[in-house]
Order: sequence, then C-alpha cells, then structure tokens
Amino acid sequence: MTVFRRLAGLSKAVNINAELVSREDCHKLNQFIRLDDVQGGLWIPNDGVVNPSDVCHSLARGATQQGVKIIEKVQVEKVLSSNGSVSAVVTNKGQIRCEYFVNCAGQWSYWLGLKCDHAVPIPLHPTEHLYVVSKPIEGISPMFPTVRDPDGLIFGREWSGGLCAGGFERNAKPCLHHGIPDKFEFQLLPEDWDQFRPLLDEILHRFPIIENAEIRQMINGPESFTPDGNPILGEALDVRNYFVAAGLSSFGIAFGGGVGKVVAEWIIDGRPSINVWSLDLRRFAVHHSNRRFLQDRVTEVVSGHYSMPWPKKQYTTSRGVRWSPLAPRLQQLGPSWEEKMGWERVRWFAIPEDSDVEHDTFSRPRWIRCLHHEMTSCQTAAALFDLTSFAKFELMGFDALCLLQSLCCSDVNIPVGSVVNTLMLNETGGCEVQCDVVRLDENRYLVMSEPEQATILYHWMRKHNTSVSICDITGGLSVIRLLGPRVNEMLMDCASLSTASGDIERDQWLGHAPALLVERNDFIMKGVDVFVSNDYALHVYDLLVEQGNAYNLVNGGMVTLDWLRVENGQCKWGQELDAYTTPLDVGLDHLIDWKKDFIGHSALAAQKKRGVNKQMVKLTLLDPSNSVMAWGAEPIVRNGSVAGLTTSAFIDAQSKQVVCLGLISCPLNDETVSDDLLAVQVAGKTYPTVSW
Repeated sequence: MTVFRRLAGLSKAVNINAELVSREDCHKLNQFIRLDDVQGGLWIPNDGVVNPSDVCHSLARGATQQGVKIIEKVQVEKVLSSNGSVSAVVTNKGQIRCEYFVNCAGQWSYWLGLKCDHAVPIPLHPTEHLYVVSKPIEGISPMFPTVRDPDGLIFGREWSGGLCAGGFERNAKPCLHHGIPDKFEFQLLPEDWDQFRPLLDEILHRFPIIENAEIRQMINGPESFTPDGNPILGEALDVRNYFVAAGLSSFGIAFGGGVGKVVAEWIIDGRPSINVWSLDLRRFAVHHSNRRFLQDRVTEVVSGHYSMPWPKKQYTTSRGVRWSPLAPRLQQLGPSWEEKMGWERVRWFAIPEDSDVEHDTFSRPRWIRCLHHEMTSCQTAAALFDLTSFAKFELMGFDALCLLQSLCCSDVNIPVGSVVNTLMLNETGGCEVQCDVVRLDENRYLVMSEPEQATILYHWMRKHNTSVSICDITGGLSVIRLLGPRVNEMLMDCASLSTASGDIERDQWLGHAPALLVERNDFIMKGVDVFVSNDYALHVYDLLVEQGNAYNLVNGGMVTLDWLRVENGQCKWGQELDAYTTPLDVGLDHLIDWKKDFIGHSALAAQKKRGVNKQMVKLTLLDPSNSVMAWGAEPIVRNGSVAGLTTSAFIDAQSKQVVCLGLISCPLNDETVSDDLLAVQVAGKTYPTVSW
C-alpha cells in the first residue's frame, strides 16, 4: 500500500483523480475479484478502455478528412538524406520526397532505422506478450472496471462480454531476434501455455470466475520493449528531421495521444511543450542498440510495468558492460554496484558493523550509516571517489574557446589547469547540460559530465560546432576525485615534486605515473580531481590508498557524492535542472557571466527582468520519530495546496531528519512566507518543514 499512497499523492500533484480505497470498497467496485488477501486499492474513476482498432480507424478517418493521404500495403526500402537532413523515402511503389520522416513503426522501428542511408539506432526488441480472452460471462458488462494486480503482475478487463486477462511476466521471452517476417502485420505467434502458466495461476487466483469460463483464444502478439521500458521519442542524432516515436512497450494505446502531440510539437516548434527527457532518444548510448544487450535486457524489463518500483532499483540483466580500471580493487572493499549508461559504479561501501545492507525498501535503508561514514571522512579527513564513468570530451582547435563561450553561461576563458562548473543552455534559457570545463592548454579543453548526459553533451556540442575537433576520450581516461581537508597534504606526500606554498601543481608525477591534478571547491570542502590514463590508473590508485592510510582516507560511492550535494543545497541536472528549468529558477545566478554572449542569454535577461515563476527550496522534514524517508517526487504543500514536488533527499547525520530539495511553482520571499507554510507529503502523511 505504500506505493499506492505515494501514487495517490503524486496523482493529485499532476491533477489526476486517484483515490485510496479499502478492501470493502474494492468489492463494491468489482464483485468478481478475490479480495481475502487484499489490504486496499487505488481507484482511478476517470480511467477507461477503448478498442485500439476503433481508435486507429477513427484517427485515420479524421486525418483523411483534413487532407492526409494514407497508402496501405507499401513497404519502405530506404530512407534517404541530403546534407544531413531527410530528403526522401524509397518504397516498393516508388520514391516520395519529404522534408520530415517519423519512424513510428512499432516493433519494426529497429529494422526501419537501419534502412536509412545513415543508420538510426533505435534500441528496442520484441518479446512475447500473452493474454487470454474468454467467451461472455454472465454479469460482466462494458462498465467492468479494469483491474491491475501489481503483486501478481496481471490485469483483467471486459472484452465483448467476457474477460480479457494477461500480464507482464518475469523472465519474459524475447522473440524475432533476426528480424520480422514479411507480411507479419496481421499475424500472431503460436500459443505458449508454458510461458503463460505463471500468469495464469495468478489470474485464476484473482479472478476465480474465469476458472469455469470457456476460453475463446490465447493471444500471443509480439510487443517491443526498450532497455528501460519507456518509449523512445525525438530527433535522430545524425539525421536532421528524422523523428522517432517508437518503443511504447505495450502501452501504445495509453501513450498514443500524448506521443503524437509531443512529436508534432517537436517538429513544428523545435521542442516539446513539456519535459520528456525520460523518453528522449538521447538518453541511450551506442551499446543499448546491440541486439544481444536488448535480447537479455527485455527479459527483465517486461515485468517492470507492474513490479514493485523500489527506490534506486537496478536491473540485473545486461550488466558488466563497461568497467573502470579500478574495479578489481574496489570489488575487494564490499561495494554496492549501480549501472549508469553501461558503466558499473560504486554506490557505497559496506562498513564492518553494517556488512549486510543490500535490501529494497521505501523506509530508511540500512545503508544510511555507510553513507554517513563516507560523508564524515569528506568533512574531516579525506575520501576517494572513482569518477571514471563520467563522460569526457576533448576539444581542440583555434575556435575551441569561442565555441565553449557560446555554449556555456559561465566564462570559460580561465587559466590553464583550472576548472569551472557551468551549464549549457538552450534558446529559452533551460539547461541542456551541466558539466565541468577544464582548460588543458590555450586551444585545448576537457568537458566532463555525468554519464547519463554523455549522448546529449556530444550531440549539443557537435550541433553548434563548425571547426573544432571534438573527441570522446571517456574510455581512455580515469578520474579520481579526492575530497576533504587533508587532501592537499596527502597529495604532497604522493607527488615527486611539491611547492613551498603547499599549492597543488597541475602536472605531477604520482609515483611513476604522469597525472593532471585539478583543484576544485564544489562541495564546500576542498577537493582535487586526478586525471590519469587508464594504463596508469591502478598504479596511481594504489599509491593514493597507501599514502592515504596516514590521513584516514576512505573510499566513497556515488550516492555519498549525491548526499553531499543535497546537504549543500546544490542542484543537479536530471533532478532539479532540466531543459525547462533555468539557472535563475534554482538560484544559480552566480554561474552566469552577463558580460558575454551565449545561447540563452536573451531569455535569461528577459526572465531576470520579469521574475521567476518557480523556485528551488531546501526543506527539513520535522518528524519526531526520525523514521520517515523521502526519495523524491513527494508533493510539497503550501497553504493546503500542492505547490511542487521534491527532487532529492538525504538524511542529516546529526539531526537524523530528512532534508529535501524541491521545486515549487510559487516563489518564496522572506516578507510573505514563514517556515510553517510548507509541508511535504510522504506516502499519504503530511510533515511540516523548516526551510533553509
């Protein structure tokens, strides 16, 4: 019920009517389901069902009435491009010139993407999708509420007076690995009762009425799924005006209207009216379109539609794709691994008194003490973090500075060896990329971002580049971040050369390895990033750990870095920042160099003049029991009305209270708002807050 309580609060925040109901209420709503093992439910009164075939014909009829010409039984043989843009489509009935092309071919989309003269990778793979349809059952009417049973991974709905029941099983069965047969558009796969059996057992348990019903047929129709179960939308990276609307992962009829609207806006206006990053084609890397990767991953993705959405949940399939050179050493220290863009990264390290901390929960997890241990070392001694997974691009050329000055809102004309944390904005002032820019030489820069921004960062720089060399060096360069007050002292012991002033020199020999050391101060405490080629990485790591023992050095994980960020009220792209949120919205005015011109400057200047309409807040939840846990996406309530959502959270080591960052739609100011006006709802319970 925790998930339902969280969903009810989130639904209210986005204006969807959803009500928590008791077991008795469930019986009143649907008398055909077994309820003796049910605690309650979530009722969505405005939910409904439609016949997909009827919807398709209605849309086609409406389109033709508006002048659209629909030609059936035509096979696309090639998509042509000219000067980097779509120009024509070659079919078995002739060539059609076009300015825009939308690949919305469902499970055929992967193969259709390969038919472009510059292949467009679209990561999706078909799996069997099974359900049964019964003959009419007495008492079941078209008003039979659709039932979803997440624990059983099943659903049931009315179909022509009978029951249509199926689900999204664990260990789903991929199919059509080598392509889709010709003329398969109206065909089905053979019945597969062995694969369906686990779902059937759950269906018989939840819908006892079907036990004596006559089954009309089993449907086994392939459905394509993506690596994360979300649709794929947006413009192809290498072919302008080639748009993708695919991978709807069995939710095509539910997503269809919204997908059509978003893609139409993308074509007409250049971008959607809402943030759809979780659906954006650019969220994937090259390996995501590998057939073996997809074949393995979709076995797990299918059940994700209904399975428990645990916080920080990780896939277990298609893992171990990309590793840091430091992984063998880190593996010996009790790490908890996570995967980002194929990279295996440490979330945190177990400590001796909490060696068994891996578990899924919405409550306070046992690994909190592991994070506090690592955070304390950052604040009092020294901690080491492996950031090799971060995307890294080397820019070289006489126009490198000019390009970065136009892309970044901060001044990047910095001394050689320096770093600046900055944002790349779009024309409306929203943040497309959050990154570090390191100046390596007069005409040579390193741009580094979180791994999930790798594709969009490269695409954004290349989109605006004409003469600068941009090289992806992610896989060849390791990055070790050192944080804490004793870091400089420790590095002096490691380096073969030091300065009398105690400052860190940029180019150093650490042991027998050449390294680049860049000082930074992003997390209040001092820090240094050590850049070293992969062949020297283990040598440098071993040296740092050996010398660090005298300074109480500990290894840290990525969740620890994130908690440090939240503790210091720093926003992060993908959490508080996105393409629809400006630096002014989240208090990053200090990153803006108003004296220079950059993409988004005019929009920010106009916003500065008129004021912001949303704002980032930092809130401490007042919970006397110190038991509540927030994970993000909890409603923030202001004067009884939902004003926004939390975006990030951590547990303060001293007070044991939850501290959240969040975005609210109405700005705060000291003259009109007091601390007791903001509250946070967590799983149906409201907690007062103190704002920072």
